[in-house]
Amino acid sequence: MQIPVFQKKEPAPAINFDDEKINVLLLGNSGSGKSTLINALLGREEARTGTGQAVTKNIEVYENDSLPFRMIDTVGFEYGLFRQFKIVRDLAKFSEESVKRKEASKFIHVIWYCVDGTAKRIDQDALGYIHSVTARWKGVPVILVITKSYSETEMEENRQMAHDAVVAYNARHRIGKINVSDIICVVAKEYQISDTVLVSQRGLDTLLEKTNALAPRAKQLAARTIDEIDLSLKRRECTNIISGASAAAVAIGAVPLPVPDATVLTTVQVNMLNRISRVFGLQEKELSKEISKYIIQIGVTTAAGRMLGKSLKAIPGIQIAGALIDAAVAGSITFALGTTAELVFEKIYSGEFDADAMDTEIRQIFDQVMPEIEEKISEFLKSSADSLSDVRIREFFEALSGKNTKIR
Repeated sequence: MQIPVFQKKEPAPAINFDDEKINVLLLGNSGSGKSTLINALLGREEARTGTGQAVTKNIEVYENDSLPFRMIDTVGFEYGLFRQFKIVRDLAKFSEESVKRKEASKFIHVIWYCVDGTAKRIDQDALGYIHSVTARWKGVPVILVITKSYSETEMEENRQMAHDAVVAYNARHRIGKINVSDIICVVAKEYQISDTVLVSQRGLDTLLEKTNALAPRAKQLAARTIDEIDLSLKRRECTNIISGASAAAVAIGAVPLPVPDATVLTTVQVNMLNRISRVFGLQEKELSKEISKYIIQIGVTTAAGRMLGKSLKAIPGIQIAGALIDAAVAGSITFALGTTAELVFEKIYSGEFDADAMDTEIRQIFDQVMPEIEEKISEFLKSSADSLSDVRIREFFEALSGKNTKIR
């Protein structure tokens, strides 16, 4: 069988970014100097007036023709857990939307974490916040930007303070370390200390140079994370499809129908598999139908599929009505077929499916999936025998769809 090249849809971008620039995400609490830094690099007062291109209520994008990157600004997070959670959630949504729209140029490549140099400290909770933001973008380089660095003596003290804080954080967090690439002190706007002392702008050229140097590696890291988010979104969509189809299968199995249950159930299963194939971009309908048909045939003919009903009826110590057993079997088989299809089509999408060994590949996946589902449905039936109903069985499969089982 020949596996086709996927034709992926390219929706019109919400923001017309070119592909050469990288994107720098600015983080920091209110008063850390993010807006002043943005305005200094833009060469105009823009960030303070909120005239950046709004992406969400809490995220704005700034750029000009002379800068080799865009700046993505977030609201100050202070140290409130709710504010931090909201920003992390909005950034996750921002990233997911960029992947959905295939706008790789909107992705986060570098992070500037702005710290007020006059405060002379970095809270460990703030570093934890950086980690929570960067968890989605594994390995994204972080530059600690010490703003308001008016005193050269304090600049060195602040660099050492920041270095020590990061080392201490990473020592306590072996998993989820922060990838701090540099610590740079800047004065974004000249500052009048006294009638005779004026501190000029400084550090901006170094910040630009260091950021540009990170660009090639940052793009590689971003490309990998885009692929991970893309698969995560597809898996989430498949989860909803499988959950809905399994619930429908339970209803079909529980209610006697004037036409053979198998005919109606197969229709639900075929529709489910076709929808999953479309999630992964399989555009050739005939090939999609052929693979889907093959998956269903394997589900019906394998020993695991044939023996499920007998296995559930033989659970020691409980008596379950035949209709409810039929409902559980229908839901289990449908869930297994959907999970198998998700894994098969994901392998095709990722270029890891061996078309020449299709029979073996699909059977191995189904035989891996089915025993775990059988174990879980058996445990559920044992624990729910006294209050079992088709509604509860449907709820079981909806809950199972959302769990990170070994097979998903």
